[in-house]
Amino acid sequence: MTKHSLLCAILLPALIATGQAAAEMYKWVDENGQVHYSQLPPPGAKAETVKPPPKVDTEQAVDELKAREKGFDERRKAEAKQAETTVKKEEEAAAKQKNCEIAKRNLEGMEAAPQKSFKTDANGNRVRLTEEERQKEIAEMQKIIARDCK
Repeated sequence: MTKHSLLCAILLPALIATGQAAAEMYKWVDENGQVHYSQLPPPGAKAETVKPPPKVDTEQAVDELKAREKGFDERRKAEAKQAETTVKKEEEAAAKQKNCEIAKRNLEGMEAAPQKSFKTDANGNRVRLTEEERQKEIAEMQKIIARDCK
């Protein structure tokens, strides 16, 4: 007998026995109330046969997992984008509110005291506005108020 055939003669019955033993599982409760599972029935105890779990199609399971991960990633990206949009809208609303308040103060000052209407020139000096410039500034403030004060 060759080494190969001797190895087959020894391993083949062992593999068959393992396959048969793996085919059945037993469940029983001992005298202490402990639940036990094994591949061999307990000696002298009543055991019930437990069916093995169904076989899993690994390829299908992997595909389902990948699909779930892709869906999760897409939802996570959509939520991040929504959060970013919300923050941007909140920042824009805050900026509009600030512009509104500044425009209202400026308009109030220009209407209340026309002689005290000033602007800052390119050199940083305060220069009195002409009546035409003051009216333009008033119109501009009214536009800002109409746009940003809602």
